[in-house]
Parts: sequence; C-alpha cells; structure tokens
Amino acid sequence: MAPFNYPLHTKSMKITSLTLLLLLVYILSSFKIKENKQDNTGIYKIDIKLSSMIWRGYYVFLFDQHHGTIQLVNGQITTEHNEIKKGEFEIDMQSIKNLNLSIDNGRNELENHLKSDDFFSVNKYPKAKFTITQVKKEKDAPPGERLITGNLTIKDVTHPISFPASISFTRNLIKTSAKFKIDRTKWGIKFDSGSFFRNLGDGAISDAIGIELSIVAVK
Repeated sequence: MAPFNYPLHTKSMKITSLTLLLLLVYILSSFKIKENKQDNTGIYKIDIKLSSMIWRGYYVFLFDQHHGTIQLVNGQITTEHNEIKKGEFEIDMQSIKNLNLSIDNGRNELENHLKSDDFFSVNKYPKAKFTITQVKKEKDAPPGERLITGNLTIKDVTHPISFPASISFTRNLIKTSAKFKIDRTKWGIKFDSGSFFRNLGDGAISDAIGIELSIVAVK
C-alpha cells in the first residue's frame, strides 16, 4: 500500500503556521511589561474628618484600662516619588474624650482629670504637635511599612519618637496607620507613676500611653 501523503500545499501551510506560533511565543516571552506606577509627589493636606487618634491608658497591676479619642486639628504631608519626606500635624488636647466609661460611671470626671494639671494641663497647653523628621524603609519590613521618626511636643516639652507605620498611596490620597506607645513621664506627666511614687498599690498607673493613629491626607 502506498504511504499516506499530505498534499504539498497543506504541508506548507502547517509549517508556516508552526513558524508563526513559535515566533509569537518568543515575542511574548521576551516582552517585559513595565509597571505603570503613579509618581505621587506633592503636598497632601490631612483630612481631620477622615483621620482619627485613639489613646489608651493602663493600670500597672489591674487588668483594666481606659481609652478614648483626641482630635487632630490640622496638618500636612510632603511626598517625593511615593515616599513621605516630611510632615506635621497638631492635636487638640482640649478634645480629649473617654469612650469606655458611661456618664453615670465617671466619664466626665476622668476627662476633666486628664485635662487637669495632674496630666495634660490643657488650659495652659491646648495643643500638642508631631513633626516628622525621617521616614525610613527597614530591612525585611513588609511592603508599605516604614519607620517614622519625629519630634512630639506635649506641654511645650519635645522628645523624639519612632514607630512603624503602614503607608499606602492611591490617586491623590495617602493613608497611614500606626500603633505605638510613649512614656508619659518624659513629658512631665508623673501622676500616680510607680517610677516616681511609692506605695501606690493597685492604683499605680502605667507610664505607657498607647496611641493608635489613622491618618488620611488628600492633595
């Protein structure tokens, strides 16, 4: 029996198709798609309505704590090529509020005590301020996380602090969130601190104040 043969034109078409397919695969495999990153450079104003600041105060020996809010007044962030270069914001210390107590269970008393000279002396020092001095990407840090360093001023006393923050950029928008603690005694707030007073018992208040920041800034 004669061997089965393809017509010549059919063989040519198959060879041509195979050549085109291989050429297409080569082109696609060698083509590098350039990532289209938006260059976020400019000045962003902090949106105080969308931003928030939560404080937490702790007892040393009791499994208890208080928490509440403080309002940001104003601020701005300056960026270059998707990185924060500098920034600052003011805090309204007279806006201190407690969220975990009811009015009948001492909320007003606690708020007034925090505003008094035992703590923040808000009548004399109505504003606090944080100024960013450096933003650094740490080795092995997850994407979007930066170490923020800056000067925190409370009661006209300024000390540097550093904390990790998650930062994301979208079109004309920056979102930053962070959780950290500060030592209140560095700013002269020593009421019921076991570091300075003895025999406080269960009433000793931790030197640490927890801060939870959520900042939204827009162009």
